[in-house]
Amino acid sequence: MLRNQRQRRRVEGWLTRVFDALAFPVATVSLLHNPKIHKSYRMTWRRKIALARRLRRTTRAVETGTSARVHLAMAARILEIPPDVEGVIVEAGSWKGGTTANLSLIADLAGRDLIVYDSFEGLPEPAEGDRWASPLGQGAFHGGLDEVKANVAAHGAIERCEFRKGWFSDTLGDHTEPIVAMFLDVDHQASIHQCLLGLWPHLWDRGYTFVDEYLRLDYCALFFSERYWRTYFDRPPPGLMGAGTGIPLGQVYVGPHRRLGPLERATGVAWTRKDFYGAWDYFPDDVPSVPLAGGPGEPDGVAGWTTTTVTTDERTSWLMAAAIKDDPEIRERLAAMLRSSDAGRDAVAAALGRDVEPADAGAGGEDPPSGGADPADPDADRA
Repeated sequence: MLRNQRQRRRVEGWLTRVFDALAFPVATVSLLHNPKIHKSYRMTWRRKIALARRLRRTTRAVETGTSARVHLAMAARILEIPPDVEGVIVEAGSWKGGTTANLSLIADLAGRDLIVYDSFEGLPEPAEGDRWASPLGQGAFHGGLDEVKANVAAHGAIERCEFRKGWFSDTLGDHTEPIVAMFLDVDHQASIHQCLLGLWPHLWDRGYTFVDEYLRLDYCALFFSERYWRTYFDRPPPGLMGAGTGIPLGQVYVGPHRRLGPLERATGVAWTRKDFYGAWDYFPDDVPSVPLAGGPGEPDGVAGWTTTTVTTDERTSWLMAAAIKDDPEIRERLAAMLRSSDAGRDAVAAALGRDVEPADAGAGGEDPPSGGADPADPDADRA
């Protein structure tokens, strides 16, 4: 049976690679055969194909959270913006710098600078009330500043980049430059909130916002929340193209992510534009005296409802595996948690899938195993 499973995985992997190899040139032609690309950028087909090849080469060389097709989609939109519109491109959350490198190539074609915001220390400590954050995932997706710069220098246009190191809560409030497009890959609810507060007011009125966490409907709901946008920006919500499944870029993906078929892959992105309108405004005068049956969950909050991706507990387990794989300091910190308390020992051991030894048995000086992370990110295409 194990042999059959291995054979099936090999066949599925081969089919996936073949499909991707065929889909990429189709996506390239579809996205870049775009009459709205501004003529000032002189994007001949030779330059378009050269760009596509470089973007794909980067995603093969550097571990990245998004596909080359996503980068092509962002390029197609950014190159529509007239060159006389003042503004930079912003990336929030750079991980290893693969997407950063490709955004720098796009910025270079558009004659713009790329500002990169990241702690370069991995995911931050969770904020209170953030359902998509976990203390056990702190430090995951760590890419040091030197590592990111090296990857951008090797595969991108580092002369276009400015790196602003620090937690978003400390850095984004000082942003002053006008923005034409921004890519947010920040995982946590608190982090995207900080990004919008610090960056949205500087976005050009027809500027683009691209979002990586598009598989989580409850996360995407931020862009449809009338309360949020009225409270913080005094405007209706902009909505989000691709909420829940991502924009179609040649992938086969029906969703939800917790029920993927053998050849389904989520390799898209979601996006919105500052001038978009995403509010519901039809309210006929037929309100029932008692609300109708709406579903199995509680009227407020997530209790009783199904999220379209994994639960927070499941995600915590995956983030821990990624953190353990990436960073020896995190492995040591988790090992210390194993030693320090019953609660910490139970939580870490459960996430690692290992037996818990009694405190006096000396679970000890040994680091948690550094086994590989789940090959498929539950929230995005991180391979």
